[in-house]
Amino acid sequence: MYDLVSDKLKNKAEEMGFEKYFSEKEIKIKQGGELELNRKIVRAKGVQVLLNPVSFTKEFDTAIAQIAKDNEVSIAFSLNSVLKLKGIQQVLYLRNMKEAVKICLKKKNNVIICSNAQEENELKDINLLIGFAMFLGMTMPQAKWSLNQAYEGLI
Repeated sequence: MYDLVSDKLKNKAEEMGFEKYFSEKEIKIKQGGELELNRKIVRAKGVQVLLNPVSFTKEFDTAIAQIAKDNEVSIAFSLNSVLKLKGIQQVLYLRNMKEAVKICLKKKNNVIICSNAQEENELKDINLLIGFAMFLGMTMPQAKWSLNQAYEGLI
């Protein structure tokens, strides 16, 4: 199983039960969140992953999912992006994230679940990320796939 983290944390993978951590230096990752930005990212050449394509307003739709699929851009959802929010912002963000995952599963996008840890205290174990994926609407096999085979297409 794999995870996306900052470059300085790559040596911690084994301690957390992961086979390997990938960083932004190994995989071309772009942070999304706004509708036009998401469209621009999934259309860009060389981009492999659209990270966190949602915000407090929806900002993700079937058109972006289809363009991402056509251009072989994976859609990644990060647990730490949720944990940094509080109150109603966190609730709205989670709601929109769940809707985006539902769209991605329907369109058969390559969905990645990650911690996107920037600091050591933000690292999460495998079971927590699987639980997060299931909370977002994935089945257990889909959740495990999003932490394993989904990354293999990026390597």
